Amino acid sequence: MSVKVLKNKEANAIKSKLARMIKYYDEIKAYNERSGIKRKDWDWYEKMDAIFGTRKNIATSFIVNRSTDI
Repeated sequence: MSVKVLKNKEANAIKSKLARMIKYYDEIKAYNERSGIKRKDWDWYEKMDAIFGTRKNIATSFIVNRSTDI
């Protein structure tokens, strides 16, 4: 991705950005799953949910873990 899409960004910068986005997605998802509260919205939520939210076998906490080289 760093070579073809984000040519001016370091791989670690891309990984850190993705980790922050996944963490924020998890926070919003948990918040929105509570009943009786107004839902939070985020521009990237629908796209992140399409990738991570519908698959039972994907643990976003594993993806965010910096000790992995994924």
